[in-house]
Amino acid sequence: MTVTKTAQDAGLWVFGYGSLVHNPGYKYSASVEGYIRGWRRVFHQGSTDHRGVPEAPGRTVTLEAAPGAVTWGVAYRLAGDSEEQQRTLAYLEWREKQYDLRVHVDVYSRHHPDVPAVRGALTYVATSDRSRNPNYLGPAEEEVIAHQIATSQGPSGPNHEYLFRLADAMRQMSVVDDELFQLEVLVRQRMAALGLSAAEVAAAADVVTAAEVAAAAAGLPLGMAGPEAAAAAGSAAEAAACAAEKLESLCETLEGGPNAAAAGSVEAEAGLGSSDSIRSRAG
Repeated sequence: MTVTKTAQDAGLWVFGYGSLVHNPGYKYSASVEGYIRGWRRVFHQGSTDHRGVPEAPGRTVTLEAAPGAVTWGVAYRLAGDSEEQQRTLAYLEWREKQYDLRVHVDVYSRHHPDVPAVRGALTYVATSDRSRNPNYLGPAEEEVIAHQIATSQGPSGPNHEYLFRLADAMRQMSVVDDELFQLEVLVRQRMAALGLSAAEVAAAADVVTAAEVAAAAAGLPLGMAGPEAAAAAGSAAEAAACAAEKLESLCETLEGGPNAAAAGSVEAEAGLGSSDSIRSRAG
Protein backbone atom coordinates (compact mmCIF):
# COMPACT_ATOMS: atom_id res chain seq x y z
CA MET A 1 0.00 0.00 0.00
CA THR A 2 1.41 3.40 -0.98
CA VAL A 3 0.18 6.44 0.92
CA THR A 4 0.91 9.87 -0.57
CA LYS A 5 -0.89 12.10 1.95
CA THR A 6 1.75 13.98 3.94
CA ALA A 7 1.96 16.04 7.10
CA GLN A 8 2.87 19.69 7.40
CA ASP A 9 6.63 19.10 7.19
CA ALA A 10 6.44 16.74 4.17
CA GLY A 11 7.06 13.75 6.40
CA LEU A 12 4.78 10.73 6.59
CA TRP A 13 2.89 10.53 9.87
CA VAL A 14 0.81 7.80 11.53
CA PHE A 15 -1.60 8.48 14.41
CA GLY A 16 -1.99 5.73 17.00
CA TYR A 17 -4.79 5.63 19.57
CA GLY A 18 -4.54 2.02 20.80
CA SER A 19 -1.49 -0.19 21.24
CA LEU A 20 0.50 2.01 18.85
CA VAL A 21 0.53 4.63 21.62
CA HIS A 22 2.88 2.62 23.82
CA ASN A 23 4.18 0.00 21.39
CA PRO A 24 4.58 1.40 17.86
CA GLY A 25 6.85 -1.42 16.73
CA TYR A 26 8.61 0.60 14.03
CA LYS A 27 11.24 3.33 13.73
CA TYR A 28 10.14 6.94 13.83
CA SER A 29 12.02 10.22 13.68
CA ALA A 30 9.60 12.36 15.69
CA SER A 31 6.46 11.98 17.77
CA VAL A 32 3.69 14.29 18.95
CA GLU A 33 1.34 13.58 21.82
CA GLY A 34 -2.01 15.00 20.83
CA TYR A 35 -5.64 14.48 19.99
CA ILE A 36 -7.97 14.27 17.02
CA ARG A 37 -11.41 15.87 16.87
CA GLY A 38 -14.74 14.38 15.97
CA TRP A 39 -13.79 10.80 16.86
CA ARG A 40 -14.50 8.72 19.97
CA ARG A 41 -12.40 5.72 21.11
CA VAL A 42 -14.54 2.62 21.72
CA PHE A 43 -13.88 -1.05 22.45
CA HIS A 44 -16.09 -2.28 19.62
CA GLN A 45 -13.62 -4.24 17.50
CA GLY A 46 -13.19 -7.97 17.93
CA SER A 47 -9.63 -9.25 17.99
CA THR A 48 -9.07 -12.81 16.78
CA ASP A 49 -5.38 -12.42 15.87
CA HIS A 50 -3.80 -10.46 18.73
CA ARG A 51 -5.85 -10.31 21.95
CA GLY A 52 -8.25 -13.15 21.31
CA VAL A 53 -8.92 -16.16 19.07
CA PRO A 54 -11.75 -16.84 16.60
CA GLU A 55 -13.78 -18.88 19.08
CA ALA A 56 -13.25 -16.31 21.86
CA PRO A 57 -12.43 -12.89 20.42
CA GLY A 58 -11.00 -10.15 22.56
CA ARG A 59 -11.92 -6.48 22.26
CA THR A 60 -9.69 -3.71 20.99
CA VAL A 61 -10.31 -0.05 20.30
CA THR A 62 -11.54 1.57 17.14
CA LEU A 63 -12.89 5.03 16.36
CA GLU A 64 -16.47 6.07 15.78
CA ALA A 65 -17.51 9.47 14.50
CA ALA A 66 -18.83 11.64 17.34
CA PRO A 67 -19.28 15.40 16.95
CA GLY A 68 -17.52 17.27 19.75
CA ALA A 69 -15.50 14.24 20.90
CA VAL A 70 -11.71 14.08 21.08
CA THR A 71 -9.41 11.07 21.17
CA TRP A 72 -5.88 11.30 22.50
CA GLY A 73 -2.96 9.35 21.13
CA VAL A 74 0.46 9.78 19.56
CA ALA A 75 1.42 10.82 16.03
CA TYR A 76 4.68 9.37 14.71
CA ARG A 77 6.72 10.60 11.76
CA LEU A 78 8.06 7.53 10.00
CA ALA A 79 11.83 7.27 9.88
CA GLY A 80 14.00 6.51 6.88
CA ASP A 81 13.79 7.01 3.16
CA SER A 82 10.77 6.25 0.99
CA GLU A 83 11.66 2.57 0.73
CA GLU A 84 11.95 2.13 4.49
CA GLN A 85 8.71 4.01 5.05
CA GLN A 86 6.91 1.70 2.63
CA ARG A 87 8.26 -1.28 4.59
CA THR A 88 6.88 0.30 7.77
CA LEU A 89 3.49 0.77 6.11
CA ALA A 90 3.54 -2.86 4.97
CA TYR A 91 4.17 -3.87 8.60
CA LEU A 92 1.25 -1.70 9.73
CA GLU A 93 -0.99 -3.22 7.06
CA TRP A 94 -0.22 -6.66 8.53
CA ARG A 95 -0.63 -5.49 12.12
CA GLU A 96 -3.88 -3.62 11.45
CA LYS A 97 -5.25 -6.08 8.87
CA GLN A 98 -8.57 -6.45 10.72
CA TYR A 99 -9.15 -2.68 10.43
CA ASP A 100 -10.90 -1.96 7.14
CA LEU A 101 -10.68 1.84 6.78
CA ARG A 102 -7.69 4.15 6.41
CA VAL A 103 -8.33 7.83 7.08
CA HIS A 104 -6.19 10.94 7.44
CA VAL A 105 -6.65 13.12 10.50
CA ASP A 106 -5.31 16.39 11.84
CA VAL A 107 -3.61 16.08 15.22
CA TYR A 108 -3.77 18.90 17.76
CA SER A 109 -1.45 19.35 20.71
CA ARG A 110 -2.22 20.53 24.21
CA HIS A 111 -0.15 23.69 23.76
CA HIS A 112 -1.52 24.69 20.33
CA PRO A 113 -5.20 23.75 20.19
CA ASP A 114 -6.05 26.17 17.37
CA VAL A 115 -3.60 24.97 14.73
CA PRO A 116 -2.89 21.28 13.96
CA ALA A 117 0.51 20.11 15.09
CA VAL A 118 0.34 17.46 12.36
CA ARG A 119 -1.85 17.55 9.27
CA GLY A 120 -3.11 14.46 7.48
CA ALA A 121 -1.73 11.71 9.72
CA LEU A 122 -2.73 8.22 8.64
CA THR A 123 -4.82 6.21 11.09
CA TYR A 124 -6.61 2.86 10.99
CA VAL A 125 -10.31 2.44 11.75
CA ALA A 126 -12.44 -0.69 12.14
CA THR A 127 -15.91 0.14 10.87
CA SER A 128 -19.27 -1.41 11.67
CA ASP A 129 -19.64 -2.71 8.09
CA ARG A 130 -19.51 -6.45 8.68
CA SER A 131 -19.25 -7.15 4.95
CA ARG A 132 -15.79 -5.59 5.12
CA ASN A 133 -15.06 -6.13 8.80
CA PRO A 134 -16.45 -9.49 9.97
CA ASN A 135 -14.78 -9.15 13.37
CA TYR A 136 -16.75 -6.07 14.40
CA LEU A 137 -18.49 -6.71 17.73
CA GLY A 138 -20.15 -3.38 18.37
CA PRO A 139 -21.45 -1.92 21.61
CA ALA A 140 -22.54 -3.97 24.62
CA GLU A 141 -23.24 -3.51 28.32
CA GLU A 142 -20.15 -2.35 30.21
CA GLU A 143 -20.16 -5.50 32.36
CA VAL A 144 -20.22 -7.75 29.29
CA ILE A 145 -17.32 -5.88 27.70
CA ALA A 146 -15.39 -5.99 30.98
CA HIS A 147 -15.92 -9.75 31.29
CA GLN A 148 -14.77 -10.32 27.73
CA ILE A 149 -11.61 -8.26 28.22
CA ALA A 150 -10.90 -9.91 31.58
CA THR A 151 -11.07 -13.44 30.15
CA SER A 152 -9.83 -13.22 26.55
CA GLN A 153 -6.31 -14.02 25.43
CA GLY A 154 -4.58 -14.27 22.06
CA PRO A 155 -1.16 -14.59 20.41
CA SER A 156 -0.15 -11.10 21.59
CA GLY A 157 -1.18 -11.78 25.19
CA PRO A 158 -4.18 -11.28 27.48
CA ASN A 159 -6.80 -8.76 26.49
CA HIS A 160 -6.71 -7.03 29.89
CA GLU A 161 -3.04 -6.22 29.35
CA TYR A 162 -3.98 -4.30 26.20
CA LEU A 163 -6.49 -2.21 28.16
CA PHE A 164 -4.28 -1.63 31.19
CA ARG A 165 -1.30 -0.50 29.10
CA LEU A 166 -3.43 1.91 27.11
CA ALA A 167 -4.93 3.39 30.28
CA ASP A 168 -1.47 3.72 31.83
CA ALA A 169 -0.18 5.45 28.70
CA MET A 170 -3.02 7.99 28.92
CA ARG A 171 -2.14 8.71 32.55
CA GLN A 172 1.51 9.18 31.63
CA MET A 173 0.34 11.75 29.07
CA SER A 174 -1.77 13.46 31.78
CA VAL A 175 -4.91 12.66 29.82
CA VAL A 176 -8.17 12.16 31.70
CA ASP A 177 -10.25 9.59 29.82
CA ASP A 178 -13.16 8.73 32.11
CA GLU A 179 -14.66 6.02 29.87
CA LEU A 180 -11.32 4.26 29.51
CA PHE A 181 -10.49 4.47 33.21
CA GLN A 182 -13.96 3.28 34.23
CA LEU A 183 -13.62 0.23 31.99
CA GLU A 184 -10.21 -0.45 33.51
CA VAL A 185 -11.75 -0.47 36.99
CA LEU A 186 -14.56 -2.80 35.87
CA VAL A 187 -12.10 -5.25 34.34
CA ARG A 188 -10.03 -5.35 37.53
CA GLN A 189 -13.21 -6.00 39.51
CA ARG A 190 -14.20 -8.76 37.10
CA MET A 191 -10.80 -10.42 37.36
CA ALA A 192 -11.02 -10.37 41.15
CA ALA A 193 -14.58 -11.74 41.05
CA LEU A 194 -13.45 -14.62 38.83
CA GLY A 195 -10.77 -15.53 41.32
CA LEU A 196 -7.84 -14.81 39.03
CA SER A 197 -4.53 -14.84 40.85
CA ALA A 198 -3.46 -11.77 42.76
CA ALA A 199 -0.32 -11.67 40.61
CA GLU A 200 -2.41 -11.40 37.45
CA VAL A 201 -4.64 -8.71 38.89
CA ALA A 202 -1.69 -6.78 40.31
CA ALA A 203 0.51 -7.15 37.22
CA ALA A 204 -0.66 -3.80 35.87
CA ALA A 205 -2.01 -2.30 39.08
CA ASP A 206 0.71 0.28 39.60
CA VAL A 207 -1.73 3.18 39.33
CA VAL A 208 -5.27 2.04 40.12
CA THR A 209 -5.43 1.40 43.85
CA ALA A 210 -7.82 -0.68 45.90
CA ALA A 211 -9.39 2.53 47.17
CA GLU A 212 -10.10 3.65 43.60
CA VAL A 213 -11.80 0.32 42.93
CA ALA A 214 -13.88 0.81 46.07
CA ALA A 215 -14.79 4.33 44.96
CA ALA A 216 -15.98 3.04 41.59
CA ALA A 217 -18.10 0.34 43.23
CA ALA A 218 -19.67 2.97 45.46
CA GLY A 219 -20.55 5.13 42.47
CA LEU A 220 -18.13 7.86 43.51
CA PRO A 221 -16.07 9.82 40.96
CA LEU A 222 -12.89 8.21 39.70
CA GLY A 223 -9.89 9.47 41.59
CA MET A 224 -11.79 9.75 44.90
CA ALA A 225 -9.80 7.39 47.07
CA GLY A 226 -9.84 7.54 50.80
CA PRO A 227 -12.19 7.31 53.80
CA GLU A 228 -15.32 8.11 51.76
CA ALA A 229 -14.63 5.33 49.28
CA ALA A 230 -13.62 2.88 51.97
CA ALA A 231 -16.73 3.60 54.00
CA ALA A 232 -18.99 3.29 50.96
CA ALA A 233 -17.60 0.06 49.58
CA GLY A 234 -15.70 -1.44 52.49
CA SER A 235 -12.80 -2.88 50.54
CA ALA A 236 -11.62 -3.84 47.08
CA ALA A 237 -12.92 -7.36 47.69
CA GLU A 238 -16.42 -6.01 48.37
CA ALA A 239 -16.12 -3.93 45.21
CA ALA A 240 -15.39 -7.07 43.22
CA ALA A 241 -18.42 -8.79 44.77
CA CYS A 242 -20.59 -5.82 43.78
CA ALA A 243 -19.37 -6.14 40.20
CA ALA A 244 -20.14 -9.86 40.19
CA GLU A 245 -23.66 -9.30 41.50
CA LYS A 246 -24.24 -6.64 38.86
CA LEU A 247 -23.11 -9.05 36.15
CA GLU A 248 -25.37 -11.78 37.51
CA SER A 249 -28.32 -9.37 37.40
CA LEU A 250 -27.44 -8.48 33.82
CA CYS A 251 -27.38 -12.13 32.80
CA GLU A 252 -30.81 -12.67 34.38
CA THR A 253 -32.12 -9.73 32.37
CA LEU A 254 -30.67 -11.11 29.15
CA GLU A 255 -32.04 -14.61 29.62
CA GLY A 256 -34.97 -15.37 27.42
CA GLY A 257 -34.30 -12.40 25.11
CA PRO A 258 -32.32 -12.06 21.89
CA ASN A 259 -29.07 -12.00 23.90
CA ALA A 260 -29.81 -15.20 25.81
CA ALA A 261 -26.88 -16.99 24.22
CA ALA A 262 -24.52 -14.20 25.25
CA ALA A 263 -25.86 -14.33 28.78
CA GLY A 264 -25.30 -18.08 28.93
CA SER A 265 -21.77 -17.66 27.67
CA VAL A 266 -21.02 -15.03 30.30
CA GLU A 267 -22.47 -17.18 33.08
CA ALA A 268 -20.61 -20.28 31.96
CA GLU A 269 -17.30 -18.45 31.77
CA ALA A 270 -17.82 -16.68 35.08
CA GLY A 271 -19.15 -19.71 36.92
CA LEU A 272 -22.01 -17.65 38.32
CA GLY A 273 -24.21 -19.31 40.86
CA SER A 274 -25.75 -18.13 44.12
CA SER A 275 -24.88 -14.78 45.66
CA ASP A 276 -22.91 -16.61 48.34
CA SER A 277 -20.81 -18.43 45.75
CA ILE A 278 -20.19 -15.15 43.91
CA ARG A 279 -19.01 -13.48 47.11
CA SER A 280 -16.80 -16.48 47.82
CA ARG A 281 -15.16 -16.19 44.42
CA ALA A 282 -14.76 -12.42 44.82
CA GLY A 283 -13.02 -12.87 48.12
